[in-house]
Amino acid sequence: MVAYKIFGVKTSFKNALHDGWVDCELVTLGKNVRIGQGTVIMSNLIVKDRLIFKRVVIKDNVIIG
Repeated sequence: MVAYKIFGVKTSFKNALHDGWVDCELVTLGKNVRIGQGTVIMSNLIVKDRLIFKRVVIKDNVIIG
């Protein structure tokens, strides 16, 4: 969790990331969030010749993966 905070992810130390991949830009994790193994959370997407960035907000008490 410390590394994610250093690289800009807004998160709580009560969250758990179990071998998941989270983009550091534009991602906000609420409290008591669990990210399962193999989960990928991205804030960008390439469509044809465009790079699209969108904010990702995961609210409190969420389990993904």
